[in-house]
Amino acid sequence: KVNPTPSNGTEVGLAERCKIANEHWKKNGKPKALYLSIHANAYGETWNDAYGTETFVLKKTLTEAVKAANCINTRVYRSMITKNRGVKESNFYVLRETNMTAILTEIGFYTNKAECEKLKDKSRRKLTAKAIANGICEYFNVEYKEEIPSKVTGNTYYRVIAGSYQDRANAEDLAKSLKDKGYPAFIDIYEIK
Repeated sequence: KVNPTPSNGTEVGLAERCKIANEHWKKNGKPKALYLSIHANAYGETWNDAYGTETFVLKKTLTEAVKAANCINTRVYRSMITKNRGVKESNFYVLRETNMTAILTEIGFYTNKAECEKLKDKSRRKLTAKAIANGICEYFNVEYKEEIPSKVTGNTYYRVIAGSYQDRANAEDLAKSLKDKGYPAFIDIYEIK
């Protein structure tokens, strides 16, 4: 982690982030590695309709970076239940100045009211973090293992899934039935490959 959340509100600059990552990578023998920069996107200075996820790569690292970007971006857009804007090329500083494979992912637009609400939602952020972790595991060809808390805290909840349907009308009927009985319910869209 090259830009930890600082207690004094000061961010680590881009040059320093790359320097930390490059030194760590070199010190460890230059293994297959991935520099991942995670962001929320913006379009303009007012609320607008721009939405979706996208992941950027630097052209010179295209093959490995595109592989990593596809592994992660596909899962991120599904976890955010939004549009997949795809993998794109860019000359961002952190992509250009890191010595290992690097990607920069934009997980949604904070200038879009609906996506801003998702970005503020702690459970959605956790889902997206798991999606990113799964994508990283796929890229490195290792199995993702869900961490099961050994001790339940006052903030731990277990979600009960009531059903899955290919017909949206059936899903809406079940959600309405649960809501009518006083249970919070929502529809989450996912695809099986």
